[in-house]
This record gives sequence, structure tokens and C-alpha cells, in this order.
Amino acid sequence: MRNRSLALVTILALALIGFGVPIGAIAETEEGSQTYHGPPLPPKTKGDCYFPHSPCQEDYIPSPVESEPRAASFDGNGWGTQSIGYNIFIEKHFPKRVYSGQPYEYTIEVTNLSDVALENVNIIETFPKSFKVLSTDPAIYNTSGEKVAWALGQMGPKEKRIITVRGMAENGDSVPCCTQANFKHPDLCLATEVVDPGLLLNVSAPQEVLRCDVIPLEFVVQNSGQTDMNNVVILPNIPGDTSPEGKPLMLNAGDLAPGEKKTIRTVVDSQAAGAYTFSGIGQGIPAILYEGAEAKSTVQVDSGSVNVKVLNPELKVTATTGGRDKQIIGRTIDYNFEVTNTGDGNADGSTLVATIPSNASFRSASDNGSKSGSSVSWDLGSIRPGGTRNVTMTLVATSAGSAGANASVEGVCVNTASAAASLPVVGVPALLLEAIDSVDPLEIGDSTQYEIRVTNQGNGPATNIRLTGSFEDMRYITSQGHTPIENTDKSLTFGSFSLEPKQTVSWVIQLEAAAVGDQRFKIIMNSDQLTRPVEETESTTIY
Repeated sequence: MRNRSLALVTILALALIGFGVPIGAIAETEEGSQTYHGPPLPPKTKGDCYFPHSPCQEDYIPSPVESEPRAASFDGNGWGTQSIGYNIFIEKHFPKRVYSGQPYEYTIEVTNLSDVALENVNIIETFPKSFKVLSTDPAIYNTSGEKVAWALGQMGPKEKRIITVRGMAENGDSVPCCTQANFKHPDLCLATEVVDPGLLLNVSAPQEVLRCDVIPLEFVVQNSGQTDMNNVVILPNIPGDTSPEGKPLMLNAGDLAPGEKKTIRTVVDSQAAGAYTFSGIGQGIPAILYEGAEAKSTVQVDSGSVNVKVLNPELKVTATTGGRDKQIIGRTIDYNFEVTNTGDGNADGSTLVATIPSNASFRSASDNGSKSGSSVSWDLGSIRPGGTRNVTMTLVATSAGSAGANASVEGVCVNTASAAASLPVVGVPALLLEAIDSVDPLEIGDSTQYEIRVTNQGNGPATNIRLTGSFEDMRYITSQGHTPIENTDKSLTFGSFSLEPKQTVSWVIQLEAAAVGDQRFKIIMNSDQLTRPVEETESTTIY
């Protein structure tokens, strides 16, 4: 039984009931007035004078009994009140609105307002076809078509009986359940409005975005039902490659009144190129229609889907040096760079940067290339898918070594690509061989020193330089210098060596005069770069 202290809406009925001799019957006597007759009732105190035609000790003029129902009124808790007056007071408690298919209860309270017992009291209820009776308490006494009857039998003075009906509306806009006694009188009907909850959800997104862009999603949710929808949320279906940190996303729309719509926007990352499908589920909790009603299950709706293509611009760069296998110091080197967009999206803001090697100097650049520090850059603009840009950098080789240029290209939403081209730069060695005696002429028995000097006068290194020497009628004493010297009889063998450009090395060899005459001291030089030997002969006169 409901707590009567709650703010519930009730339907009240006051019914004249009588079988055989009517008790408290109403009879019209004159136009506009009513009189009441029946068996005499014992005097009542003023506090008992709530029933219009019960005599009290005080002077009392009864008011006419209501014979037509008053319009129902409803309070904020979803319950309605409607009343009609008879000797039997019928009070009905029912919800204003229910969900179709949801069981609910209402009660019929029957009170004998008389001070005498009433016999053979029967209550008759008429149900519409859309209402399904699940149970009643007390049990139904008799059924005929859409009507059921409860036989309450005798009701003592001021006695109250309660009938509880449990059922549900299977369909329809309302379920009018009408109550009457078993004699003809105006029916007291309740009309409970039947409503259905509903949600609509749509999703939209751009058809194409770049891989590095976010994907904007827009969800529009609307309450399409006839009652408030509470705690509405949207659960987007986000593909794995776009989900933020792999976590489920939930968007809150709050509460929606009937017909109200809200637009909720969010963004997700497009971490990889490809085609993606986005959708969402909207769900909400229908409002409680009346106090004490069972909660309606959550309503869900599918948004449908939208397809988004994530484009991936991709640049590739190649670098070449014009087919040469080497270059000489002082001559120019052309570095050719080709940039191609191998992706499926425009590569906007593309730029190419090439480094200048340390053994070369800048001379020029094609296509408005600009030198800054030790690099040259080009603004290539937007390159469509499959498009190509070609540029050239011209340098002058300044020293031997590998002249390598590194090129890198980048653009909006493009991963940096790089390539390198190098060309050996070689110099031309030029070897100078000198042999000078320190004393000339020389007396027999005395000694003299021969200074041997080798100089690389060119701009390239000379490698694997080999010296041999020979002398005539003289005797070897000692030697020192850049490499060890091995003496065998009248021959000298020097250790091999290399010379960088402009480098000079030397030796000193001391020999003693052993015979009179024009003696010759001879040095022969070979290297990897010489195609034939270089010879140097020094003449010394012995006396």
C-alpha cells in the first residue's frame, strides 16, 4: 500500500448505492434544488459533518451531492485527482502516465460514509482492450466482457475496503479504467496518457583529411519521445588507429526535454592513412513519470555511419652528380636533386635543403635556390600526388677528398626524406727531387754531406714514394733523415713514404772521398702517381 503522506494524485468518487430500499437517495423536487430522504440517522457532532446529507446537532443545510465528475487535476509527482460524490466514497489512485508494456498498480478505496451498514456492495470496473489485468486483491468475483466485479458484501458504518489492481497497457494512447457501483450512476473514469520514449542520433565528418590532421566528428542527438530523457550520452565507435590513447570515448549530452536536440563535437587523431568508418550509439534513461513507478530501461539508438579517407602525402628525393666518377680540385661539380610525391595527398609547403661539403665552395643554384651558411634551400611549393620537382646546385671543388652533399625534403604532413650524393675530388701531385753536396771540390780522404730533398709541389697527395741511391769511388759513413736508409756496397735504399701537397722531407748522407776524379752521386725516385722514374745526379770533384 502506498504511503498516503506522499504527494500522490487521487481520483475520488462519492457514490449513491442502494439495493432494495435506497439509503440516502437523492430526489429532485424543484428546479434548481435537491432534497434528501432515507431512514433517519443518529445525530452527529460537528466534527462528523463532512458528509453533506448527514444530520448534525447543529443547524445544518446539506449541499447537493455531486452527480457529475469534476475535471482531473495533477500534481508534480505524476498523480491525478478526480472526484464524484455518492453515499459510498470511491477513491482511486493511479499514475498519470505509464510506459506501454510496463506493469503498474492502481487502487480503488471504497468507504461507507453512512452511519448504517450497507448490504450487497459490489464494485464494477471496466477495462479497455489495451489493458491487461495481471492480478487483483481481492480476487475478481465475476467477469463479463470488459467488466469485472468485486463482491464486497456488507460494509459497516465508516468501513473502508481497498481493491488493488495490477496490470499494464499493451498499446494505445491511454487506458481509461472506469469504476462504478452496481447501480446506475455517472461513471468515474480515469484516463492515463501512454507515452513512448525515443532518441535520434546522426553523425557527420569531412570526407577527406591529411594524416597529420585531426578528424572532426559532429553528433546531433534529439529527444524524439514524449517525455524527458535523462543522462543522455553518446558512445562514438572509434577505429583503433584513431582512438585517443586507445581509450573508449564518451560524450555527455545531459538531460533532453521532448523535441530538444544538442550538437556535440569532438576530434580524434588520424595516425595512419586509410579509410575509416565512424558511428556512435546514443543512450539515455527515460524520466520517472510518477512517484513509485518502476524505472524504464535505457533507450539506445544507432547514429548510422560516416566514412572518412585519411590521405598521406609522401616525398621521395634522389641525388646525383652527373655521372662523373671523380673531379679535379678547382673544377665544378653539379649536384642534381629530384623530389617526387609518391603519396595520395598534396604535399604543401615542400622545401628542399642540401648541404655544401667542406671541400667545396658554392657557385650557383637553379630555381631560386638560396645559400645560407653551409647549405642551399629551395621552396618547392605544393606538389600534387605523382608530381616531381628538379633542382641543381653547382659547387667548386677546393680540396681532395669525398665531396658529399646531403639533401633532405619536408612539407606539411610529410615525413622528412633524405638522400646523399658524393664525388671523389682528387688533386695532381708534382714531386721535386733535389740532391746537393756540401763540399765540392773535395780532397781525397775527406768527407762531404749530400742533402736529399723531396717536395710535393702539386695539390694532390703523392703516395708510395720510393728512393734509391748510388755512388762511385766513395765510402759510406752515415746517414739520417725522414726514413731509414739501408746501405749495401755502393747502393742506398730509402724507406717508402707519402707526401701531402706542399710537404717537403729530407735526408743527409755522409760519404768519404776514396779516389781522385769526377765522382757522381745519383738518386732515383718512383711513386704511385709517376709513370716513369725521376733521376737526380750530383757531381763532386775529388783531388
